[in-house]
Amino acid sequence: MNFFKIKLNANKNRIFIYPLSDIHIGNYYREDKLKEAIKFIKKKDVYTILLGDYIDGINIYDKRFDLKRLPNDYITGWMDNIYLEQLDKFIELLKPIKNKILWIHEGNHERTLRIKHSIDPIKIIADSLGIKYLCYEDALVCLNINNKIVKIFSTHGHLKLTGGRNKLSRLRKFIEQTSHICADIYIKGHLHEGISARQSVITINKKGKKVIKNRLYMIANAFMHTIPENKNSYSSLALYTETIFSHKILEINLKNGIIVKEFESEVL
Repeated sequence: MNFFKIKLNANKNRIFIYPLSDIHIGNYYREDKLKEAIKFIKKKDVYTILLGDYIDGINIYDKRFDLKRLPNDYITGWMDNIYLEQLDKFIELLKPIKNKILWIHEGNHERTLRIKHSIDPIKIIADSLGIKYLCYEDALVCLNINNKIVKIFSTHGHLKLTGGRNKLSRLRKFIEQTSHICADIYIKGHLHEGISARQSVITINKKGKKVIKNRLYMIANAFMHTIPENKNSYSSLALYTETIFSHKILEINLKNGIIVKEFESEVL
């Protein structure tokens, strides 16, 4: 696990974090929604955490490769290096917000390329955009905002530790898995869900008074089309549910606590 600290200044005692996760460039994804998110992240006091699976990364040497499930944009003479085209696309899209990226995680699709093909997409992205490169998947970060501390745990998420296909059971599994970690905010990707929950923890201060601390758990939204219309995809073959898309944004308000706000496209 990575441990580090980041200091930020907020004009109105609040910042927004829009986690970007599970974009899957090279598969069928919502580029329009991604561009809306990037436009929002450009605003003042808005930041992002990159949670993994930015590219699909399934090339002709991968047993999952199927030409019939590939978007036409990627059927070219560069089929053996298809992941490089996907990386170039992702880097180009994120260049306008490179100074807003707090840190970056490796997803299972990037991990497969690193382990099986000796290509490290996260190192390429981090070097291209000047982002902190994390050597390990999980991170526990001390965020100093106007000299007030907020602790964030973030991860892409392990492939086999999902908690089944029910949305609420997946969130419950995430809460159970992180019970040994002390943080204010817990964020993960991988599950393509977009769901959050609060948990209150009661403690006592040095004056003998009750103190209530709120913990917030979020599974970030995905930008991938799970079931593209009149198209083949491995996600539809596996009978995954369709991603119900909305912009899920985390507001850290130093006066009113930690708030998760969910916006529709037109609000952005």
